[in-house]
Amino acid sequence: MKAPETTSRPGWPWKIFKSALVMLFVTSLGGTALAQGKPVLRYVVDTGSDAWVPYMTPSTAPDKPGIVVELSRMILKRAGIEGREVPIPERRAANAYANSDVDFEWASPAWFPGNEFPETDLASVPVLPVREVLMFPKGDKQRWLMPQLIQGHKVGTIRGYTYRNSITFKRFDVSNEIDLVRMVGARQLPVAIIGELPGRYWARALNAKVGFGPVHSEGSLVIRLQGRFRKLLPRINDAILALQSEGEVNRIVAKYIGGFDLN
Repeated sequence: MKAPETTSRPGWPWKIFKSALVMLFVTSLGGTALAQGKPVLRYVVDTGSDAWVPYMTPSTAPDKPGIVVELSRMILKRAGIEGREVPIPERRAANAYANSDVDFEWASPAWFPGNEFPETDLASVPVLPVREVLMFPKGDKQRWLMPQLIQGHKVGTIRGYTYRNSITFKRFDVSNEIDLVRMVGARQLPVAIIGELPGRYWARALNAKVGFGPVHSEGSLVIRLQGRFRKLLPRINDAILALQSEGEVNRIVAKYIGGFDLN
C-alpha cells in the first residue's frame, strides 16, 4: 500500500490501494441523496482486479468479497446509512476520489505528507492497522529479529512501491505479493517487506513456508470522507467503535487470514 513517488509517505503499498480502492459515493440532490428518509452512500465492491486481496476480492468469490467490503456493509448498516453497491473498473477507480466522482475511500493518513489528509477531507477513527513487516523463509526468524538487520541485504520488494529507508538495503523488485510469498517460501529471497494482511492471506492460500517478523512501517486504515459530508462522520465513527468493541472487526479479518491479533 504505497504512496506515489511524489509523496513523502514512508512505506505503505499505495499502488495496491490506489488501483483497487474501496469507495463510497453519494448522489447529490441538494446534499445527500435519501432512500426512505436515510442518507444513501454508493460504494464500490469489485474492480475486477486481485490487486488488493484480501481487502477486496474479485466477484468470482461472492462469499468473500473482501475485508473492507464486508466492513463497509456493516458500518453503513450500524450507522443507519443506506448502501448501494456498484462495480467499477480498476482504471476508473484509481482516480475516482481525486476527481470527486466518489465521496468515500479507505486510506491511511500515513500515506500523505505530514501523516495527514488534505484539510478538505475528513478521517474516521482508525479501523484497521496497516503494517508492513519482514517476511522470511520458515525457520529463519532468529536472523531477522529487528528491521535494521536488512541493511545491506537483498530484500524482496514490489515494483512501483516506495519503502521507508530503502536506500539502506538492496531492492529486488517483483510484480506482486503472490510472487514475494512464493519466492521467499522457496528460499529464492532471504527476506522481503510485505503488507501484513496480504502476506498472511497469500501464505495461507499458497501454503507457503514463510514466517513473519518485526514491523517495518505502520499506520491506520480509516474512512476518508469528502468534507461536505461532515454531518455523517459522527454516525460512521460510532458504528466503527461499536463494531470494534463487539469483536466484529477481528471476526471479519479472521475469516480471511485465520486467527490473528490486530493489535
